Amino acid sequence: MGVNDGTVIGSELLLDHGSPIDRWNLTLVSEGYTEQELPNFRLHSLEFVTLLLATPPFAGPSAAINVYRLDVASSQSGADDPAPCGTGATADTFFDARFCANGLDRRVLVVDTTLALNTVYAELPWSHAILVIVNSPSLRRHGRRCRHHDPSPQGHGHRSPRARPQRVRSGRRIRLRQHL
Repeated sequence: MGVNDGTVIGSELLLDHGSPIDRWNLTLVSEGYTEQELPNFRLHSLEFVTLLLATPPFAGPSAAINVYRLDVASSQSGADDPAPCGTGATADTFFDARFCANGLDRRVLVVDTTLALNTVYAELPWSHAILVIVNSPSLRRHGRRCRHHDPSPQGHGHRSPRARPQRVRSGRRIRLRQHL
């Protein structure tokens, strides 16, 4: 599973408030969406931007934010849900999303962080924060709307387009979101 289980389709600027050099740039990335399901991801991304702009502190200084969408098609829908804490189901996805990452709690949802960072920075090197939206019905059955995992400290500051992904380990974040 991994990079051989999908393809990067392309990116689009969803919220444009100026040059990425002068703005804080958020990138939304699809995971577990097949190519046929990418229109759903586009809709989910727009819904996220609408909610983001209605949520403090983003409701005020939105002119300082750009939001990008990176369409990545996976071979199969969803995320791995390994036993013993899950159903044992597997899905061939680009970033290898999986629940139960710690082997104890099914709510722990992760992706291959290095692959996600490298993929985003290859397409959108000015990204300051990355949100991976995972397409999976697994948590919907339990009435949970959103789960996320932040593997690194919160980042601050500007990222140069020429900077290498290795420089961001101490400062950038990736979040995973379970979307309905």
